[in-house]
Amino acid sequence: MFKDGGIDRQYSELAVYFALGTALRAGDVWVTGSKLHRSIEAYLSPSTSTALVPARLPPSPILTAAAYLDDRTALLDRRLLEMARKLAAGQCAGAILDRDRLSLPKPEAKDDPEARVLARRLYGLLPRVRITDLLEEVDRWTGFADMFGHVQTGRPHPERRAFLAALIAEATNIGLGRMSEVCKVASRRTLTTISIWHMREETYRGALARVVEALHREPAAAWFGTGQVSSSDGQHFYLGGEGETGGTVNARYGRDPIIKLYTHISDRYAPFHVKVITGTSGEAIHVLDGLVNHDSAIDILAHHTDGGGLSESRVCDHVSARHQVPAAHVEPE
Repeated sequence: MFKDGGIDRQYSELAVYFALGTALRAGDVWVTGSKLHRSIEAYLSPSTSTALVPARLPPSPILTAAAYLDDRTALLDRRLLEMARKLAAGQCAGAILDRDRLSLPKPEAKDDPEARVLARRLYGLLPRVRITDLLEEVDRWTGFADMFGHVQTGRPHPERRAFLAALIAEATNIGLGRMSEVCKVASRRTLTTISIWHMREETYRGALARVVEALHREPAAAWFGTGQVSSSDGQHFYLGGEGETGGTVNARYGRDPIIKLYTHISDRYAPFHVKVITGTSGEAIHVLDGLVNHDSAIDILAHHTDGGGLSESRVCDHVSARHQVPAAHVEPE
């Protein structure tokens, strides 16, 4: 808190910021005219000028808890019997009762003949290509494969087809062994060598940056946004088998172990940063990771997130601005 014989202004402002935030959440401090940070008295007793005159209602009979439960039970029985009669007569639209098993099929999409003809024409315009050929073409556009340098030499793998096969195996969870069987471009040993020496977190991040920058340069992408606004959120995935030991139980998603992928995406629909976090990890502390640590050249000026990524991100944004770290203004969705 002290620097050069005096108070360090940056740390003192940060301490005041934390204290003010805690007081606002506790209700010890309020803002006049605010709808969110109001005083406790404003929640408990409305002002006399805006108080509503209660309407005179007819007196209701005094019911005991037992009488209320009996009444609700009788009502539930009547409704269930009525539903059973309608199911037996086939009068419930969208519900099917077959051998004491109730099923609710999804409503069928409306069949539009013109839309069906248009879809066939559009699909007919698309050529059927192998996924390796598609990746090679994307690589010619972006050069993303050059970012997967060797851990020692920094040079990309000379056999581009073998590298793309290993990349597909990692991305689709096929596995290197299965990929070597269905794709004859390389052996399992070669694919394993590529995975060990060329595929790391920093190489994936650099390759993603190349793809994101190419997408932002496309003229059609400007129809979706300016490229300077982004949002982030976490998506949970359940773990099973050996992965259960690496997952953390989160009461919000049940008792099964999960992990979360916290993704940042621009307003041009380019996911420029993805991070694996535990199920119990707070999302707020990971907001600035994607805004500051991505390798692409896009310049984010405004960022939107939900309540899980809001509170701490505002504090981090304040600190980053004080220390001249490029950061974006974080706003709640």
